[in-house]
Amino acid sequence: MCAKALRGIRRRRAANLFLEPLSLDEDTFLAKQGKMLPQLVYDLTNQMQEYRLDVEALIVGCDDRNAAHIFHIDGTGIKTYQHDINFAAIGIGAEHAKSQFMFSRDPKVINYFRALPVLYTAKRRAEVAPGVGKDSDWLLITRDGWEFVHPSLIAELERAYGEFTAATQVKLAEVETRLVDAISKATAAEAATKAIADQTPAATLDVDIPPDTSQPAL
Repeated sequence: MCAKALRGIRRRRAANLFLEPLSLDEDTFLAKQGKMLPQLVYDLTNQMQEYRLDVEALIVGCDDRNAAHIFHIDGTGIKTYQHDINFAAIGIGAEHAKSQFMFSRDPKVINYFRALPVLYTAKRRAEVAPGVGKDSDWLLITRDGWEFVHPSLIAELERAYGEFTAATQVKLAEVETRLVDAISKATAAEAATKAIADQTPAATLDVDIPPDTSQPAL
C-alpha cells in the first residue's frame, strides 16, 4: 500500500513537472502521442520514467509466527525484500551503516544483546555523513508491537563504544610505530647487504671468467 501510494505521488508530480507546461496531462499525452514529434515523445517518456521522489521508506514488522520482515521502498515506489540479507538502512548515512552491517557478518537469527552493539555501531558510523544527527530513537519491534530499548542499555552502549574507539586509536598508534620500525630494519638490512656486496673481491664471486685465448693451448 505504501509503495503504491508513492508511485501515485511520483506519477502525478512527474506529470505536473514535464507535461503540464505543454498543456498536457497523463491522458492527453497518451492520446496525442501519434501526432507529436517522436523525439519529443521519447524525451518526455524518459523524463517521466527517470523522475524519482527524494524519499525512501522502510516497512518493518513481524508476522503471526514472530518472523521478522524488512521491506525497502525507494524514490520510484519500487519495493524490495531485505529480510533475506538481514538488514536495511535509508537516509544520508545509509551506505556507512550498511558497510558496518556487512562487516559484522552476523547470521539471520542473532541474540538481542549481540545485535544491539552492531546496530549502535552502524548508527555511529553513519554520523560521519554530513547531515546525520547524533540523536536517535531506539525501538524493539516484536509480534506484540514495539517498545523503546531500555535507556540503560543505550547508555552502556555509548560507554562501550567510547572505550572501543579509544582502544582502536591506541592500537593504530602501535601499528604506526611497528611500521616505522619495520621500514627502518628493512632499510638497514638492505644497506648492509649492499655494503657487503660492494666490498667483496671479484675472485670470490661466483662469476664465469672467460679463458685466456692469447696463448696456444697445450
